[in-house]
Amino acid sequence: FDTALESTRNISNHCTLLMLLKQRRIKFLISLNKIVKMKNKVRLSALDQSPVKTGSDASTALQETIELAQLCDALGYHRYWVAEHHASDALAGCSPEVLLGRLGAETANIRLGSGGVMLPYYSPYKVAESFKILQTLYPDRMDLGVGRAPGTDPFTAAAIRYGSRVGAEHFPNMVIDLQAL
Repeated sequence: FDTALESTRNISNHCTLLMLLKQRRIKFLISLNKIVKMKNKVRLSALDQSPVKTGSDASTALQETIELAQLCDALGYHRYWVAEHHASDALAGCSPEVLLGRLGAETANIRLGSGGVMLPYYSPYKVAESFKILQTLYPDRMDLGVGRAPGTDPFTAAAIRYGSRVGAEHFPNMVIDLQAL
């Protein structure tokens, strides 16, 4: 991490970002398989859950997500991911693909992705088409991350699936279907 800070053009911008990240409880995606050293530079990524601060609202949280993505883009961060959470007053991001469309329009270079789309709720074909459109609008900038966790309470999970009997037990086959598309 120190190497990345030393190699940046503007350390104060990184300090501002770090304060914002700490305030928003953003999780850095810095794992051994994600750290790539290139000429004394570490590629950094951020995962934003679009938290709603106490006394604030979802609209403000999503605006802060846009601003943070723009700042990460300006600072040369490698990737910015958004999460999917449902029926939560504390987290505003329930539709990564919609939010990614806006972030793509508001940024220029940073890779954008879902961390991740809860695949058991959706048709793999529909997910593939949604991300194909995003990739067409923002070439070589979109990453599709998928998950199988419910990401919500059982009642909301059932409402999202609305009658579908396909659940997490079909996740391996859904991933294979998604990769084939």
